[in-house]
Amino acid sequence: VLYAFNESRYVAEAVRSMFAQDYANLEIVLSDDGSTDGTFEIMQRMAAEYEGPHKILLNRNPTNIGIGSQINAAVAMSRGELVVLANADDVSRPDRVSRSVAAWQPEGRRCMAVWSSLRQIDESGNPLGRTMDMRVDAPDLATGTRNRFSGGGAASLALDRRVFDAFGPLPDNLILEDSPLFARAMILGPVAYLEEPLVDYRVHGQNISQTYAVAEFDAWRERTRRAVLWHKTEGVKAYLQILRDL
Repeated sequence: VLYAFNESRYVAEAVRSMFAQDYANLEIVLSDDGSTDGTFEIMQRMAAEYEGPHKILLNRNPTNIGIGSQINAAVAMSRGELVVLANADDVSRPDRVSRSVAAWQPEGRRCMAVWSSLRQIDESGNPLGRTMDMRVDAPDLATGTRNRFSGGGAASLALDRRVFDAFGPLPDNLILEDSPLFARAMILGPVAYLEEPLVDYRVHGQNISQTYAVAEFDAWRERTRRAVLWHKTEGVKAYLQILRDL
C-alpha cells in the first residue's frame, strides 16, 4: 500500500520501487489523499503503462482526509494476508516484500508486524551515510503504552491482516498511524525487527524529517517548534486510539 499526499516530486520513484519488487504474488495499491499537485495523475499514468506481473489497484480521496482513511480503503479493496505500507517520498529495496514475508512467517507461526531500520537519503536520493535504528521499546504492554509504542515508524512496516480484522478501521483523520498500528500488532502477538534497512527514508523540507536538517539557529528553532506543536496535536489522537484498542 503506497499512500501519498502532494508528493508529485517523489512519487514516481516510490512507485517504480514498488513495481520492481521481486516477490511474485503481490497486489500494489496506489492511494492518494486528495492531492492538488498532480500526484494522483502520475500514479494513474504509471499504473496504465505498467506491464509487469503485479496486480495494480488505484484509490483516491476527492479531498484530503487523512492517512487513516487511505489505509482503511486500501485494506478493504485488497486481498493480501500481509499488508506492506510505503510512503510516497521513500524508496523500497527490490527485496523488501520478499524479506518481509520471510520474517513474517518463520516456522509456520506468523508475526503480527515486521519492520526494519531505515537508510537516510537526501531530496535527490543520495545516501546521507546514516542509518536510523527503528526498534520499538515495548518489552510488555505496560511499557509500550507509557512510551506510546513509538520509535518504529510506518515507513518500513508490514502488518498481518489480522491486525486490521481484529480492531476494525482506523479513524479517517488519523495522521500518526505508526504508533496505533504497532500497538495493535503487539497486543495480538509476536513482532519481528530487521536490522538491515529495507527502505531509503527521504529527508526533505516537507516532511517531519526536516528537523534533522542543519540550519541557522533561529530558523531551526522555529521549524522545530512547529514540528513539536504538530506532534502534540496529532499525538493526542494517536494515543487515544491506542487506549481504545487496549
